[in-house]
Amino acid sequence: AAGGPQRFCLVPGMRHGHGPGWNLPDSYAFADSIVKTGKPWFKQSEVSANNGFAHAVITTTSKLTNGTLVSTTDTGITGGRNWTQTPANLEKHDANTWHLNAKLPQGTTAWFLNAKNNSLTLSTQFVEEK
Repeated sequence: AAGGPQRFCLVPGMRHGHGPGWNLPDSYAFADSIVKTGKPWFKQSEVSANNGFAHAVITTTSKLTNGTLVSTTDTGITGGRNWTQTPANLEKHDANTWHLNAKLPQGTTAWFLNAKNNSLTLSTQFVEEK
């Protein structure tokens, strides 16, 4: 409901609580981007699904190393669903623009895409299919 840019880091299997967040470098990178530099390390400009494929456009000055589709065919509370991770195609389009693409499994009910920058994870928004 809050306006403005959104940043996500959704780590499959991450536990709830202070400890897991403290052990993740993403938490500190996010805080530094707000408090120290005022510049986030990535921006998502497009997230969509079309003809059975998930697609995202990411802008970053960092080198991304791999992409992953995180999806489920289950319904119900998100934490109780079985989530599957499959490789996503990651392509650099120009100096700061990357495209992530992946085929959605038949019957997908929810998904998001992740990309890595060595130790940091960026996530697209969470999408629930209707």
